[in-house]
Amino acid sequence: MTVLSASVVYYGGLHRTGPEGMNLMFPSARRPLRAGRSSIVAVLAAITLLGAFSAAASAGPGNPCPSASCLLVFVNQPNTTKTSGLIKAGYNSTGDPVSVKIVDRNSGATVDTTATVTLSLAFNPANGSLSNGSVAAVSGVATFPALSIGTPGPYKLRASSSVASNNPVSAQFVVSDTVTECGSPTCSFTEQQGGNSYTVTPKNGTAGADYVTTLNLPGLNISCDFAPYNYPAARQPNTVWYVYDDGGSSAKTNVIVISKSVVQITPENGTSKYRVCYASPESFKDRFGNDAPADTSSGGPSAYFGATWYMGLLPDCAKKSPVAPCVVSWTANSAGQRVGTFLTPPGDPSYR
Repeated sequence: MTVLSASVVYYGGLHRTGPEGMNLMFPSARRPLRAGRSSIVAVLAAITLLGAFSAAASAGPGNPCPSASCLLVFVNQPNTTKTSGLIKAGYNSTGDPVSVKIVDRNSGATVDTTATVTLSLAFNPANGSLSNGSVAAVSGVATFPALSIGTPGPYKLRASSSVASNNPVSAQFVVSDTVTECGSPTCSFTEQQGGNSYTVTPKNGTAGADYVTTLNLPGLNISCDFAPYNYPAARQPNTVWYVYDDGGSSAKTNVIVISKSVVQITPENGTSKYRVCYASPESFKDRFGNDAPADTSSGGPSAYFGATWYMGLLPDCAKKSPVAPCVVSWTANSAGQRVGTFLTPPGDPSYR
């Protein structure tokens, strides 16, 4: 999947480890005993102690995980789903429910236990809440059929249980307001919010390719209010947005239409004053021909997605053989709106 984050700004002034082995030794094994009867007692004692130790380390229905000695293992991984939809192993709430098994730490065999397993959010920049994250295992497997998160964003799940000594973390997945697929080689996707619209059109669409988008991701700030750009928030009136589309197989044309009401409330709103502040986990050249700097802001995409992102103003496209990412144009239409068109290359930006 791929991801796109952008906002519009004004051009302005600026393991597994097993338990340690244990050897039980008795005096009778190292020197002669004083009486034959003592020898029998010592042997019986050794058998009793060794037997008890062996039983404590074994896994079974009667004593499945002594001293929290078992391990938790994700059977499958959560996948992209709609906001408040069921989180499953398949894309868009399809496939099997997420499940976690309880295993013997030495053999790896599933333990026959009904212990409770709890899932919580291990990575949660959007400050979402996980629902229905605690269930009892059945024959050592905890299945979560009703998992959901009501806030869009990137997440990871952490598993825990009183019978386990580890807390494994799942792969990262995304909860998003729009989760759909490309239907044909000419597919195109449009989102609208507050009178603004955002359209993504792959140059060569792939039927079945994933498309995921959320406008105004909670907690994410895409802003070029830092050196060398220094565009204050007052000159960045537009919605932050991101897009996953076709897995990096095609270049995209992206069109932003800014409503007249937004245009009217911002100073110096001529088309030549608009710029695209762009964020990507892939490095790119900015408007000044330099490498866009890595984002280090507390609410920026690096912290939000858990990986280094780069952010800066996009350059204008060359009229011949444009090199994406770049801006094709900013224009005004008869409705008083501002229309920005920019290109992004295959695989850029890519989610990770």
